[in-house]
Amino acid sequence: MAEARRVAGVPVGLYVVDIDGSRLIRLAGSEDFPETLEAPPALGPEIVPEGLPGYYERLRETMPRRAARRRPAPHLRGRGRLVRLRREPRRRLVGDRGRLRHRPDRGGARRALGALRAARRAGQGLAEAAQSMDDVIRALGNPQFTLTAILARWHAPTSRLTWINCGHPPGFIANPEGTLTELDGPVHAALGSVAGARDFGLTTVQLDSADRLVLITDGITGRAVKGGGTFGVDGLRRAVRAAPAATAAATAMAIQHAVTSCWTEPLEDDATLVVLAVD
Repeated sequence: MAEARRVAGVPVGLYVVDIDGSRLIRLAGSEDFPETLEAPPALGPEIVPEGLPGYYERLRETMPRRAARRRPAPHLRGRGRLVRLRREPRRRLVGDRGRLRHRPDRGGARRALGALRAARRAGQGLAEAAQSMDDVIRALGNPQFTLTAILARWHAPTSRLTWINCGHPPGFIANPEGTLTELDGPVHAALGSVAGARDFGLTTVQLDSADRLVLITDGITGRAVKGGGTFGVDGLRRAVRAAPAATAAATAMAIQHAVTSCWTEPLEDDATLVVLAVD
């Protein structure tokens, strides 16, 4: 940074995006620049091309005499975006809302994720992975602890999505016009529930070009809105239709903006969404 400043003859700052995309943090460079820049249009750890106009406008407002340069990311086939909207720290919850899982149950969630990773490394299919996670949670000996999840696998060459829904909010497919359709398939009980051993049946669908897969936790649909009620699936539909482009990034940003702007009160639960666009 010192060398860049010497060559350019002007103050230079290097920023990175915070992991949840809520702000830029100055990593190095001149203290002439603010330590943080709040609310850039970022998705997770990156600023996507669709967000650059708003990003530059934010910089002009905050630092009118400064300049910023960034090379847009290359286009990726079947590009997906994951966004995690963090609630204010009230009660510590793990995973999605369904059944509240407080701090003593964090170890159970970690073990379930460990079982999923082990199944993936061993080359197991989705049904075997779900069974492994279910076995691990049952072995905890806590019938009050369950875990909802969608386990999914995307096969890009054939544009086929295969999934298992275990007590989780459904996924959706958005067509190029922004019409949202719920993924049609069985919903199994949450992992670790007392329902007994189950056959985790797979469901497969083929997505068309320009379709978008939208997966959410109920921190999205359960988000309280001003005047009462919740964001709901209707709010999700409106957000998807409002996306300025049928891309993963634009769709995720539209949902993120709608969820965070529907009320000034903080989120009561963590909210996560995944968007995958098919080229």
